[in-house]
Amino acid sequence: MKYIVEGSFKGIVTGAGIVVIEDNGKAKEYSFKELRVDPNSLIAEAFAIKCVIKLILETKKRQENITICTNNMGLFNYQNNSVDTHFEYVNDVIEKINLLKKYANLTIEGISPQIELEARFAQSLSREYLKDETYSLLPNGL
Repeated sequence: MKYIVEGSFKGIVTGAGIVVIEDNGKAKEYSFKELRVDPNSLIAEAFAIKCVIKLILETKKRQENITICTNNMGLFNYQNNSVDTHFEYVNDVIEKINLLKKYANLTIEGISPQIELEARFAQSLSREYLKDETYSLLPNGL
């Protein structure tokens, strides 16, 4: 299975969009959101990866070949900075990825031109929270 992920954020809302391409070619779409005091693009992508891991673990059937496609490969080269408050969150996601690699043939790759359309759709899904009427209730600037 191939999981195409995109993360986004605006104000205090972080979103994740995921397009799952099953081995038979069928596609499924998912959208998630969470509130965070201090989101940024790294946290948004980590949140999207965290959501993919949750989807994979919730799937009852065993998946031997899993590909996660992201436009933020820098997430996997992330180094701790002593003043960085995001380290724990990102490190937790990377640890979960490493654990998943022990149970499945997991590949992480960038977004290729062949899946650019699906990636744009995942990006749109990651911003579904903007359509939520409760988002407009947040104070300006958040």
